[in-house]
Amino acid sequence: MRHRANRRKLHGALALALFLGLIGGCLDLATTSILCKTTADCPVTGECGVWTCKEGSCVVDAKPSGTVPATQVLGDCKRLVCDGEGNAVTEPSDEDTIPDGTPCTTDKCVDGTPAYEPAPAGTPCGVDDKLQCNGAGACVGCIDGDGSECGPQEACATWLCAVNTCSRILKADGTFINDPKLGDCRADYCDAVGQVVSRPYNDDKKDDGDPCTTNDCMDGAPVYPPGPDGTPCGMGCQICTGGVCGECGPPNYECDTAAQKCIPLLQVPNGTACSASTDCASGNCVDGVCCDDACAAPCSACNNAKTGQPDGTCSPVTNGTDPDNECQSPAADVCVAGQCQCYNGIQDGGEIKVDCGGNCAPCPGKWQCDGTPVCDGAQKSFCCFPGCGTCVDQAAECKAMHGTACALGQPDKTFALGTMSTPQCTACRFSTCKCQ
Repeated sequence: MRHRANRRKLHGALALALFLGLIGGCLDLATTSILCKTTADCPVTGECGVWTCKEGSCVVDAKPSGTVPATQVLGDCKRLVCDGEGNAVTEPSDEDTIPDGTPCTTDKCVDGTPAYEPAPAGTPCGVDDKLQCNGAGACVGCIDGDGSECGPQEACATWLCAVNTCSRILKADGTFINDPKLGDCRADYCDAVGQVVSRPYNDDKKDDGDPCTTNDCMDGAPVYPPGPDGTPCGMGCQICTGGVCGECGPPNYECDTAAQKCIPLLQVPNGTACSASTDCASGNCVDGVCCDDACAAPCSACNNAKTGQPDGTCSPVTNGTDPDNECQSPAADVCVAGQCQCYNGIQDGGEIKVDCGGNCAPCPGKWQCDGTPVCDGAQKSFCCFPGCGTCVDQAAECKAMHGTACALGQPDKTFALGTMSTPQCTACRFSTCKCQ
């Protein structure tokens, strides 16, 4: 009977606890935990809390509820705040307005959304307030032309006057303006309403001075992941392994004491530092690392510094760059999606440095011929057995073309440089000239 009475008391206590929970009581009968083996299994640490794995469950050292993180989206009429449980949540903020740059609107927020209410008719506007707002959000009374009466020219917007009405013409959201601080992985861009804002800029890398790391950017901040294994470092027979400089030795390397450098004992895998193709199991030494491909096409590379992809993987170079100056020399065009933007001579959309502006004259370049010296010391050849009668010496013609103007997109030109003897055959040497 006593056990039965105790069970009735326990059931009554649980029922009371459940009732208190349903009506907003503070009793927490159960907590939901995230199981983990390592911290990597837990939510990502952010400005509102640091997550760690302890005794098989994720726990968070949370910032107090209401803490405002430093990272905010300006002008979206919202504010990020911490919820006290390690999460950042949004709430409406009428103070988080952003001006649209026109004097004839009032910037405000409506239910968490930016809105621009027309200023009253007759409100002064334009340079020195010599014009007036029309009550519909436009500044009127200007003389048709360049818009100098309407407002100053801005980095991300220009003024025009048409039909006596001022119009603010915005540059595209994401237009690059400048890089005010070198090495911080950020640069100034235009936003959607013509303001200059700071955004991540992955080409703004800073060298940390460590030969065993790769200089990179991630989400607008410098990062330094380990560089290719086998990269020389320190003094003498030292190489990088896992981002750390140390002495080399078997089974992969031996020390050449005379030359004071590490010599590979085995052909090394892709992503490992190399000095010659014979170092690599793939037979391809590209951009200082063993590569999975010959990677000879323009706008392609095989190391992280040029592509943002893992070392040893042939990939398109980072959009908006031309690290090997393959698109034009001197540099005036860039790579996008693995191709030079201006090779076809028309604007396909957003050429960065050479802006053709629609159908236009071919983008200019210069003929660049290979060989050291140019058009003379070329090492390329092909066997012309049984006869090499057509392999004349065109070095003079090649040198005359090198450095002269051309139109990007013109096919490569090849010049014969006379014959040479090899152990296999009589070969015709040649130099290739590219319009770059």
